[in-house]
Amino acid sequence: MLCAVAAVACDGGPVGGAPEGAIDLAAPWVEVPPDAVGLDANALLVAGEEGSRIDRLRSLVVVREGRLAYERYYGGAAVDTLADVRSVTKSIMATLVGIGLANGAIQDLDQPITDFIDDSEFDVRQEHARVTVRHLLMMTSGLFWLENNSAGYNEWITSGDHVGYLLSRPFVAVPGEQFTYNSAAVHLLGVVLEQAVRQPVPEFADEFLFGPLGIGDVVWEELSTGYVNGSAGIDMRPRDLAKLGQLYLQQGWSGPRSIVPGVWIEDVTTRRWDDLGSVSPIDRLSYGYLWWLDLERDAFIAWGFGGQFIYVVPQLDLVVVATTDWRGVRNDVGPSALQEEVLSLITDDVLTAIRSGR
Repeated sequence: MLCAVAAVACDGGPVGGAPEGAIDLAAPWVEVPPDAVGLDANALLVAGEEGSRIDRLRSLVVVREGRLAYERYYGGAAVDTLADVRSVTKSIMATLVGIGLANGAIQDLDQPITDFIDDSEFDVRQEHARVTVRHLLMMTSGLFWLENNSAGYNEWITSGDHVGYLLSRPFVAVPGEQFTYNSAAVHLLGVVLEQAVRQPVPEFADEFLFGPLGIGDVVWEELSTGYVNGSAGIDMRPRDLAKLGQLYLQQGWSGPRSIVPGVWIEDVTTRRWDDLGSVSPIDRLSYGYLWWLDLERDAFIAWGFGGQFIYVVPQLDLVVVATTDWRGVRNDVGPSALQEEVLSLITDDVLTAIRSGR
C-alpha cells in the first residue's frame, strides 16, 4: 500500500524519495489474480457480465495496489484499441500544467493569460488580463459560456478560430468567482501551456509525461488553427489511462522518478467548491483542477463525454478505467444515461469487489 507523500521544494523539485510501493509505470503492468490484491474474483466476474449489458461499453480495467487485477473488452475492442476519451483530456492537461509549473515555464498559477498570449496572434483585450492560469484550471474565467448541450461545444469546435471564439465572449462574472464548465477555456489553457513551454503540447507531453510512463501510442485531435484540442479528443489505450490514475495514487512518482510534484497532485484533487450537485449514482460532486471529485467515496475522476472514466480511490489503492463508444449516442440511449450506467458499474459493482478487513 502507498503510505508516503512526496514533498516539493520551493523550486518545484521533489524532496525525499518515492512513496513506499511506488511501481515503475514505464514497465508493463504486472497481472495478478484478483484475490492477490484483496478483490473478490466472483464479484468482478459479475461486474464484467453487468458491463456486457451496456451496449456501448468498450473496456473495463481494474488496478489495485499497482497491479492489473481485471480487464475486459467489449464490442470488438481489444487491449490495444485506442479510446477517444473526450474530456479525460482535461485532466491530462492539468497534469501537464503541473509539469510546466515545476519546470519553471509557468512561474505562478496567478499569472494572467496575457503573459503568454498577446494581440500579435490573438484578439486579446485589456480585460483579458484579469483571467489567470488558475481561473482556467478551475473553470472560472468569467467569460460567457453555455455547454449544457452539444450545440455549445459544436458551435465552438466548428468555428475555425477556437481561441478567438472564446475571447470574443463578454464577461458575465468576475474571474474566479463562478464555476462554468467550459471546454474552450481548457483549450485556451493548452495554448497558454504551449506558449509557456515553447513546444507543441503533444511533444511536451511525450517528453515529460507519456514517455516516462512508457506510453507510446497517443493520438491528439488536431484543430484547424495548428493547435491540438486541449480540452477533448485524445485517444489512448485503457491500460495507459490506468497508468495516469496510478501516477496520481503514487503522488506523481513512477518508481524512483518524480514525474509530477506531489503537492501538485494534492492541489489538483483538492475540493474547490462545496457542492456542484449530483449525477446518479454520485450524490455529491465537486471539482478540483480539471478533475471531478466524488465526495461520498473520497474519489477523484477524469471524466469524458458519454462514459469515459479514470476513477481513482486513494483509500482503496484502486484505479478503475472504463471507456465507451460515444459516437451517435444521442440517437439512442443518450450521453447522460450512458454515463450513469457506466458510473453505476464502477460504484455499485466494481467497488463491491473490495474485500473488507484488508
